[in-house]
Amino acid sequence: MRVLLVDDDRLLRAIIGKMLDHSQPAASVDEASDGDEALRRYRECGSYDIVLTDYDHPGLNSYLLAEAIRKQNPSQPTVIPQP
Repeated sequence: MRVLLVDDDRLLRAIIGKMLDHSQPAASVDEASDGDEALRRYRECGSYDIVLTDYDHPGLNSYLLAEAIRKQNPSQPTVIPQP
């Protein structure tokens, strides 16, 4: 499973990333600290099995990020927590 994990909190990204790394089967996790970095990574790496994004982070917020990603891939699963 390929996961794009987006959160501006470095510690939280690390904790969630480790949890996903240790899941069965283990996930391949790419991390981004903001929406702009996430969109660049998405464009470079292609689609993911899921995009997990924090609600509020620098750059593109989670909704604008999801909208930009879905313009490239309308079926891309994206999880955004409610504020």
